[in-house]
Amino acid sequence: MKALPTELEGLVEILARNVHDQWAQERQRQGWTWGKRRDDSKNEHPGIVPYDMLSEDEKEVDRVTVRAVISSLLAHGATITIDGC
Repeated sequence: MKALPTELEGLVEILARNVHDQWAQERQRQGWTWGKRRDDSKNEHPGIVPYDMLSEDEKEVDRVTVRAVISSLLAHGATITIDGC
């Protein structure tokens, strides 16, 4: 995957936070709660915390997802204009 322009990194962080928040909210709607370790039988997951509480490695998982989506959009001719990120 080609590196994104540096001016898009602010957008990457905003969207990564959103990706995580949406994931966590969906899990909670499904009855999942925070747990020290992932336990599918108890519906517990350590990632059900606010984005700011994630480790950098965990945040990077969301950033990678966002970068892939943005790269795909750009490859398909989309134009992204940044104002205020």
